[in-house]
Formats: sequence, C-alpha cells, structure tokens
Amino acid sequence: MGLVNSTMTMVAEKQKEIAQKQQVMQFKKLKNRRDMELATRMAMTRDRVIWMSSFIAFMGTLATVRSMAHKRFSPPPLASIPVVAVSFLIAYQMDFAYGTKSERVQKEAHKILKEELHHWFHKPMELPVTMRDAYMKRTKIIMTT
Repeated sequence: MGLVNSTMTMVAEKQKEIAQKQQVMQFKKLKNRRDMELATRMAMTRDRVIWMSSFIAFMGTLATVRSMAHKRFSPPPLASIPVVAVSFLIAYQMDFAYGTKSERVQKEAHKILKEELHHWFHKPMELPVTMRDAYMKRTKIIMTT
C-alpha cells in the first residue's frame, strides 16, 4: 500500500512540475509576442517620422527656392500644400505596398529588441509566486546545457 501511495505522489508531483513548465513557456511566448508587437509599432512610428520630416524638409526647401526666385520672402501658395502632401502619402503607401518597407520595419523592430536595452520590455518577466521556482529551475537547466 505504501509503494502505491508513494508512486502516486511521485506521479502527481511530476504532473504538477510539467504543468508549471508549460505555463512558464506560455508566459514567455506571450511576453515575446507582446515585445515584438511593441517593437514593430515603435519601428513603424520611426519610419513615419522619417517620412514626415522629409516632407517638412521638402516644403521648406521649396519655400526657400521660391522666395529666392521671387527675391522676396513669402510662403508657398496654399494650393501647393495638398498636392505635395498627398504625393508624399501616396509614396509612403507605395513604399509599403511595393517597396521594402515591411523588411525595414522588421529589421528596425529586431534592432530595438536586441540593441536598445533601455526600453521597459527588456525587464525580467514577472511570474506568479507559484511559478517562480519552476522558472528558476528551468533557467538553471538551460544555462548549464
């Protein structure tokens, strides 16, 4: 009777350990997915800033050239702003549809995850108290192998 009872206890402990390992792996996958989504959004925002700043630089250059040609300072006519703005928006979308924008965003996202350690998503993963021991055992096993 004692042999069966100890075997049942060992099996129950092993199942509990396996369940904890699976939960830890699920948490890690969720954290990695969340971090990648955040890094991708940051990369898209950086790309958008580049396009917007090039638009502003182009409009500033256009205004400067126009004022030099007319030998007086005056802003460009308001009718030219929508034409130039829409052309930049179309170029931005064309870059995404036909260009290498998605590849550049992915590279930037991976760069954010690997090189920019000051972001909050590089902090250690917070686990429930019941899972910390299983996580620490798992990381020690991985580090030693």
